[in-house]
Amino acid sequence: MELNFEFKKERKLGEFVQDFVDLLKMVIRHFCVTLFRLAVVPLAIMLLLFYYLTTKVSFSGDFSATDEFGIWGLFFGILGVLMILVLVFFGIAIEYFILLRNHNNTKFGSAEVWSSFKAHIGTYLRFFGAAIIATAIISIPLFIAFAIASFIPIIGSFAAGILTSCVSVWFFCAFMLYREGYYTLADSFTSAFDMLRKKIFDYGVSSYIVSAIFQILLMMMSLVPVLVLGLIAYNTIGFDERFFDTFYGKLIASLGGTIFAMIMIASYMFSVLISGLIYESAKELRFGENIYETIANIGKGVDGH
Repeated sequence: MELNFEFKKERKLGEFVQDFVDLLKMVIRHFCVTLFRLAVVPLAIMLLLFYYLTTKVSFSGDFSATDEFGIWGLFFGILGVLMILVLVFFGIAIEYFILLRNHNNTKFGSAEVWSSFKAHIGTYLRFFGAAIIATAIISIPLFIAFAIASFIPIIGSFAAGILTSCVSVWFFCAFMLYREGYYTLADSFTSAFDMLRKKIFDYGVSSYIVSAIFQILLMMMSLVPVLVLGLIAYNTIGFDERFFDTFYGKLIASLGGTIFAMIMIASYMFSVLISGLIYESAKELRFGENIYETIANIGKGVDGH
């Protein structure tokens, strides 16, 4: 399907929300089908891991210190696997956005997205290492800012959320500049900050608002299946010491954990769309309409070679 959507344009604060909604309406079916087709196997693995965890838990059993340590170790191990999956699918969603922007249509599928991600896996790993270092460098001022915000009722929580969104947008744009070959890894962070600094607050607020709205929608969409699972569990097994001793109790708990994993993955994947719009707008504002031609001609002589 051809898209009647303009990626490369400057946007004001209110336009980000509207353009995100417009883009989402155009691609949501293709986006979900394409990316969640890739997520079937990972989600099945998460279901098995959650089920294995439930086999180790029993309300009616007595646990030794070694048993409790093993259960907590398994729990945090599963969380670690979940975070890796979130990062992987965040990258896959980025490749989807790049294909969508470059083609301005939905005439591609899961195979193309996966191939593009595999071709640039080294780029993701290198940037991830650099991002850890950058996070360590800015952690102290961020901690101070969050500590100050925590003492401000209501407004402080919004300020902390917007600050987090600003940092996330900065990192996203830094990666995109590096992923598309505009700057080296060392220069991508400073170049992204220079590109964003004039409207960083607007970008942070836009990202925060859209992310908050979408997370609320995801939670509302997941509320029905969670309530259904809860009612089934309550009416058939009951929430007592026998819950994890039955197959259905283990299965229901595992399905609940898998739904939670799916919500987390979906939340990060859809956040790529708003971050991508911010990136395109910031790049257009910073470099102008001829950004692609200008960058393509860097290092060329007057004869174009």
